[in-house]
Amino acid sequence: MIVIWTRKDLRSLFARSNLGQEALVRYYSDYQREDLENAVQYFECASRNCPLTHPCYAAALVNLANVKMMSYRIHPRSTNLDELIRLYREALNLRRPRHPDRPVTLLQLTRALLLRYEQQGCAESADEIEKLMTEEVFSEDTHERRAADLVLDTLVRCRVVNSGSLVKLNELLRKLEGNAMPPDGYFDKPQRLINISTTLWKRYEKLGNLGDLDRLLATNEEALRLLPHRHPDRLSCLRTLGAVLWRLFEIHGDLDYLRQSISLSDEALQFTLEGHPHHRYWVINSTSHMAEMSERLGDVAFEASKYDESMAQYSQAIESLSSLVTHKSRGCLWL
Repeated sequence: MIVIWTRKDLRSLFARSNLGQEALVRYYSDYQREDLENAVQYFECASRNCPLTHPCYAAALVNLANVKMMSYRIHPRSTNLDELIRLYREALNLRRPRHPDRPVTLLQLTRALLLRYEQQGCAESADEIEKLMTEEVFSEDTHERRAADLVLDTLVRCRVVNSGSLVKLNELLRKLEGNAMPPDGYFDKPQRLINISTTLWKRYEKLGNLGDLDRLLATNEEALRLLPHRHPDRLSCLRTLGAVLWRLFEIHGDLDYLRQSISLSDEALQFTLEGHPHHRYWVINSTSHMAEMSERLGDVAFEASKYDESMAQYSQAIESLSSLVTHKSRGCLWL
């Protein structure tokens, strides 16, 4: 059966894509989850109704995959990671070698695969990233080349951290810190700082070197300074920095570290609303740190209503939490 598309059909298709883009603009302005959900719906409609043979079909798939990736990073339970990887793969297959948009689509696919490897330890994803990178030649001194290098560097970092080898951790840190850090304004600088931070934290867990804590503090503060408000990468920085501040509070007893940790938890809870897989972690972390502050200073340190509300959230989180791994140090809780 041959389906004939009229100009009216195509105008409707492009209109849905435009509505999706407008919803994204609203989301970036107000960070309302409803706008992001609307963008997903508009792009789903556009990709579903676009003819498979239309030149814009690959773009429709990428638009949908991009917005699903954004939704996943903000609220992981809202989107299936395997599904958005499938969308990127399908778009890449449509954009054959020498297609002008193939390098960007390939990088988008590798970033999604990298996210799956980071979260699930899927070795097949790591292997696919390396295979894809050998298939594409990126011109030097281009945005794509920097993005490709960043993906590969982050993949190496994941493998080394997962290995737990102290020798490999030290070697990687020497390499990461020996490389010239790009200046402010370059898109890859925050992630490169996060790579250093993640490796440093793993080494600190093994050696307990206090000098690593000071470096972690500076590295994460710089990354947070560079990342825009509500950027999903801020969450990993907040988590590491919060752990560092708690350690420093335990060591020095300086309440300023505790105040900063509570402030970080407040920001993180704006990212991790009810239903987010890390919501309970931040509720428990925030409440335990507030309880510590209250114990040190007395109840006058906090409004009673705020404290009672936090304790209620804490009790609810404890009841629904199936498993929780705690650090040896009191009050620093990890999922």
